Amino acid sequence: MLQISWIGSDFLTTGAFIPLVFGFLWIRGTSKAAFISMLFGIVFSTYNLLVALGIPLPTLWEIASVEQAIIGISISLVLYVSISLFTKNDTDKSQRFVEKVNILER
Repeated sequence: MLQISWIGSDFLTTGAFIPLVFGFLWIRGTSKAAFISMLFGIVFSTYNLLVALGIPLPTLWEIASVEQAIIGISISLVLYVSISLFTKNDTDKSQRFVEKVNILER
């Protein structure tokens, strides 16, 4: 049961944590960077899931470990920041989204 919980949290932390948090905190972040970061998280977590299920794939980390989580989050962060810096800034799109959220809150 704990292994299944770890795998579920791995999908969330590696795939969604960085784009979600940095999407709110860093105005320079782009939707392309968020998409690539999430896609990496899904691939990374799926790879770890396959290893946890017994498929003999090479890993440099222990499955279901803090090291695995740190590696996944770190790569996700590097992808998000670097792709955001190399792609066109979409602050207008972000601003429209924030305005929609503000209208819905009223």
